[in-house]
Amino acid sequence: MTALNAFDRIAPVYDSLHHFIFGDVLDESQQTFLGSIKNGSKVLMLGGGTGKALEALLNATEGCSVWYVEASSAMIARAKERIGPERSNVIFIHGEENSIPASIVFDAAITGFFLDLFPDVKVGRLARTIRDHLRKDGLWLITDFVYTGKWWQRFLLWTMYRFFVVTCGIEGRRLPRWEHQVNANGFSQKESRLYFGNFIKTSVW
Repeated sequence: MTALNAFDRIAPVYDSLHHFIFGDVLDESQQTFLGSIKNGSKVLMLGGGTGKALEALLNATEGCSVWYVEASSAMIARAKERIGPERSNVIFIHGEENSIPASIVFDAAITGFFLDLFPDVKVGRLARTIRDHLRKDGLWLITDFVYTGKWWQRFLLWTMYRFFVVTCGIEGRRLPRWEHQVNANGFSQKESRLYFGNFIKTSVW
């Protein structure tokens, strides 16, 4: 299992690193369907990183309460700095999926480039955990990589996995079949959009 704070060492360069490789696409893709979340919703954001998607969510909605569960304390510090101290509607939780408050039923969940960190079995468990914390009509917004057989996608995946295994000790060694796992655990896809040569998919479940 990936240890808490495993991403601390790359937190200072994380945004610059993904911008160097992907430009603004990672940020743009995660913002695509934020309008699907209704004002005043209770939102679970799992693995939110440095808080760019959090800032976008707060700007796109009104009155939402956000539970921000992140395993890296350095990422949380950067997210807090990004949104500022006046945002009292965000609860930061330093932990993993087992740190999600059991007493809260969420209207929506958001995971951006999170499921790819884990093997298929773990992704299935995460899907069940999120399902159990959502309302029956709740939404799950997922943005992640998809492999469509192109050589450059295979090369980027090989490079990224080796980098994150070495630097952060992630559990995954290859891209999981996350869409299959999400669907197999009771979710159905409502809409989606592809980016970066069909290598990045953002979707509403």
